[in-house]
Amino acid sequence: MTTGLSWVDIVSGEEHSWRHVSFDSMASYLWSLGYPGKDNIAAIVIEDFALLGGKALAQTGSKFETCQVIGMFKLWAYGDGTSIFMQPPSIKPLAQGFSGVKPKGAHSLSHHVDAFNHAIYWLRRQGHYRTVLEREGE
Repeated sequence: MTTGLSWVDIVSGEEHSWRHVSFDSMASYLWSLGYPGKDNIAAIVIEDFALLGGKALAQTGSKFETCQVIGMFKLWAYGDGTSIFMQPPSIKPLAQGFSGVKPKGAHSLSHHVDAFNHAIYWLRRQGHYRTVLEREGE
């Protein structure tokens, strides 16, 4: 019921800030920020969601809050034409290897680490980020 957010510099890969926002607060939170371009957000990277067959029964009665939050971000980005990039959850282990950062503690309090790693993976694919090993080898 929370979404992790991470603001990462597109050149350095440094995390400027992060936070967790509850589902019930997400729409008002995004509204309070204005459009992404106002803060020089170049891109929004989101972990995609797909209902897996083996988990369908467990989702009976779900309001699919994850899908609703993805929609909120898409609408927010649409306001000023900021690009959104969807990535599968399966990239997280590789992204953690690139960044050297792994979630610790309670899952509900580590979503921002997943967000950071998704950003790092996207930056790496765009040629904007050097891995931990590459930086150590300099």
